[in-house]
Amino acid sequence: MSDGMLVLLGTIVGAAAATISGIVAARITARTERSRIAVEAGFREWENMRDHAKDLAAHGKKVRTFPPLLFVFFNEQLLRALHSRRGLTSDRYGEILQRQSELRALIEAQSERRRKEDKAPWPGEQEDGNG
Repeated sequence: MSDGMLVLLGTIVGAAAATISGIVAARITARTERSRIAVEAGFREWENMRDHAKDLAAHGKKVRTFPPLLFVFFNEQLLRALHSRRGLTSDRYGEILQRQSELRALIEAQSERRRKEDKAPWPGEQEDGNG
């Protein structure tokens, strides 16, 4: 093989490696950004729900709020679906809601078990002052 061919081959291999590296870096950056957005949006939603729960509790209502994890999970799943090849379809949205429902049921069951053990209020439960 001539020197010119080796230089050309080296250039092609180097360009391919740089292109693949750029694609991988872009995907990692996009995934990181989606995670950041999901966390920020999830916490904002949770804070809004928590504030609403406090308002209801101030009017004598007993309310529960779920941990921020549930809100972050939903947003992360939604963003993942939006950016997937399939996109967000009604079936995919139903799957996300089903998984969120399962996670919510698990949180409720664990919290209820802990509350019975500790005789403490449910996490996020606002005391209404009546007992």
